[in-house]
Amino acid sequence: MKYRALGNTGLQLSEIGFGCGDNAGLMIAGTFADQCAAAARAIELGINYFDTAAGYGSTQSETSLGRVLKEIGARPIINTKVEITLEQTSDVAQAVVESVERSLSRLGLEQIELVEIHNSPIHLRPAEFTGWLPLYIHERSEEHTSELQSRGLISYAVFCL
Repeated sequence: MKYRALGNTGLQLSEIGFGCGDNAGLMIAGTFADQCAAAARAIELGINYFDTAAGYGSTQSETSLGRVLKEIGARPIINTKVEITLEQTSDVAQAVVESVERSLSRLGLEQIELVEIHNSPIHLRPAEFTGWLPLYIHERSEEHTSELQSRGLISYAVFCL
């Protein structure tokens, strides 16, 4: 397996990641045995980067991944995502903190390496929109993740572009 540095974080991520999203469905609807077998094989092959999100399968992906990693005794680099809703824009920082705390609980972890703010940036939010809520640039600042970093709950925050 080949690895690449993630910016200046010091993290070396496998060039191939283990996706836990809705697309393949394994971590959403697969059997526990199949989930364990696939994750164990991925780690055996050198895959050290697992990508999940609270929104994948309405939290099922994180819950499944947490159970699987505990069962197989593995601790890869994990990225999860936070998606801010319109109702949460009055206090984005608190929404991020609460989302990450719930993700950690589902994953059965005390810390996660990467948290991605999954809303795209925008300068002017349309009056009506469907799908993902774009966030104003000022709603996407690092101050929203600084509490999580100071508490040791996350290592790094990534902002979706």
